[in-house]
Amino acid sequence: MAADFNKPTIKGDAYVDVLAEIRAQFEVISTMSYGDALNTKVGAVQYLDGSFQKWDGASFNVVPVSITGGGTGAGTPGGARIALNVPEAGTLDGQVRTNAQSNALYAPSSRLIATSGALNGGDTLDGDLNLTIDSASTSQQGVVQLFNGLNSTSTTQALTAAQGKVLGDRADVGYYNSETLSPSGSLSGGSCNVVRVGNLVVISGFFTHVSSSYIESPSNYLPSWARPSASVNNYYSAQNLGAERTISIVTGTLYFQYDSAQTSTSGFTISYTI
Repeated sequence: MAADFNKPTIKGDAYVDVLAEIRAQFEVISTMSYGDALNTKVGAVQYLDGSFQKWDGASFNVVPVSITGGGTGAGTPGGARIALNVPEAGTLDGQVRTNAQSNALYAPSSRLIATSGALNGGDTLDGDLNLTIDSASTSQQGVVQLFNGLNSTSTTQALTAAQGKVLGDRADVGYYNSETLSPSGSLSGGSCNVVRVGNLVVISGFFTHVSSSYIESPSNYLPSWARPSASVNNYYSAQNLGAERTISIVTGTLYFQYDSAQTSTSGFTISYTI
């Protein structure tokens, strides 16, 4: 039975349809869908196709739900954006917004992203921007790659905290120094490396010289941080070429003494604690 909002009346046939007529009206009201109901009263509201609609006596018209009531306060997407103050999303290159939002809610293409230093790629906002950062070096700022070791000679890598701790732990036993000494005086060629870590000094290398059994470097040849505390220190190197050799250090001067004439110290290594 179709709902008829002009019924029931007291003129019905023995009132046999009263309950059915009332039930049909309850079904329409409970589902908010008037369908083929008859004599719908002005102001009746139904929910259809995702919106509320109100009967004006001739047809149902969409009624926007107010913002305070949980709705958008508008019946169209554009109206909803305006009511909610939401910027319109562009869909085409160079599209200009058409709804009247506040200027603070969108970035116009006239704005400029300026970059400087190691940051590159700045430009006006009329398209995609690809921002990049230069790699750091000793001559420019930029992104730094970490290196977890102490054996790199790179000038574009930075030391990790873990290796910084290693250096800190070493500082507990002294300091690190190194120097390469070129030939001078009676030493005509070759060189030697002098390295100090903490209190340990290691000297290694070779020299050529005029044939002699007694060769010496200039006075104060060794840097002050590598000189033994005693005035004379004698060291014997087993790395000889069949001749006994004594290596001495006297107040920074290196002395090489052989049991027979030689023209080279050959490869030597001595170490001592100061």
